[in-house]
Amino acid sequence: MENLLKIKKQLLAFALGLVMFAFLLIVSKDGNVTAPVMFSLIYLLATMLVSFEKRLDIPAFLVVSAMAAALIYVRVLLLFNESADYLHFLLPWTETLADARGMSGLGMEIGNYTTPYMTMLWIVAKTGLDPLISVKAFSCVFDVLAAYFAMKCVGLKTDNKAALVLIFAAVLALPTVILNGSYWGQCDSIHSALLIAALYYGIKGESVKSILSFSFALVFKMQSVFMIAGMAVLLMNSKIKLRHLWILPAVYLGVQIPAVIGGMNVFTAIALPFKMLNSVTYGRLTLNAPTLWSFFEYADYDAFSTPGLFIAGAAVLGFIYYVFTVRKRINTPKLYILTAYLSVMIMTFLLPSMHERYYFTADILSAMLVFCDRRLWYIPLVTCIGSLVSYMPYLTGATVIEFPIVAAAFCAVIVLSLKTLVSEVGKEI
Repeated sequence: MENLLKIKKQLLAFALGLVMFAFLLIVSKDGNVTAPVMFSLIYLLATMLVSFEKRLDIPAFLVVSAMAAALIYVRVLLLFNESADYLHFLLPWTETLADARGMSGLGMEIGNYTTPYMTMLWIVAKTGLDPLISVKAFSCVFDVLAAYFAMKCVGLKTDNKAALVLIFAAVLALPTVILNGSYWGQCDSIHSALLIAALYYGIKGESVKSILSFSFALVFKMQSVFMIAGMAVLLMNSKIKLRHLWILPAVYLGVQIPAVIGGMNVFTAIALPFKMLNSVTYGRLTLNAPTLWSFFEYADYDAFSTPGLFIAGAAVLGFIYYVFTVRKRINTPKLYILTAYLSVMIMTFLLPSMHERYYFTADILSAMLVFCDRRLWYIPLVTCIGSLVSYMPYLTGATVIEFPIVAAAFCAVIVLSLKTLVSEVGKEI
């Protein structure tokens, strides 16, 4: 009976995918099939993933499929915006890779993104696919994966069908998730989806899958290390195993192979991600991110950047030590998610030179928290609104709320979240 239900949902997924393709083809103004093909496949991926969820019957499956269709169509509507980042960076990089012979472009230091992402751009360049649509579609694939793994994490806490449907749709509907990939052309959904996957597999005790997911998140974006406390508590509780940590350096080295084949020196390829971290500071203490440094907007970068690193490092080490002392009491999906959320928020809030997009993972984790405990409604409210507000100066040129005000709200939500964690683990004594 269970297998029959799965087959029915998968057949429906294929049918809905064809309907989506036909619809996108009809509404396409220029007759170009690239967007209809790519985004109907993304929709098919969403419905197929949901079809594997045993707890969703046909009506629930159809509801979440309808929501996904609407939210993917919203992305298609935003698809043709060419942001400054795309015009000044992504497009020239793709053109350089297209002009370079074979894989030699991957051996050049032509961007400040890691080898896996540059390899994706190389594939786009060499296949002649529309770079604007392809770059954004790649990010939107991970929007869907982030929604799926968020649903799986919440599913560890509850069997409620409505909760599973709503968290999947909620992640796809988060304003920053929509704008980041489909409008802006950024790729923060990639490492975020992999981090949520690492958290899900870790809570389940599937050590290899968890470390593998975290490793790929890290090699796509080094800022994945912001969730270090969330991963550390999984290690402390033997959810992930020390003996499997070799996977991380193996993945890190393995993904550099295309750059080495392209002619880059092995040691240069290995050091490149760390070198790129220094290239995105722009000599400013904050880069449109509401952080501690929003209160010191005009402070001297050289004087405060190094102390800022030590402040953030001390804070996260202190948090990890606290987590270590109460590790056995962090034993529910809600507390694992809360720990991961706090790890990302503390690091992003305290570090200098943070971009507004670095709260992306926290946005998704905050949405997951409210489906684990509705009393935590204030966490996604403050996090997601604050994160969205921080996008506005770059995307629209308008400052909706002054950043020190948003930073104060973020500081308050971090303190309240810490208080919740301390209170919750105290109940386990």
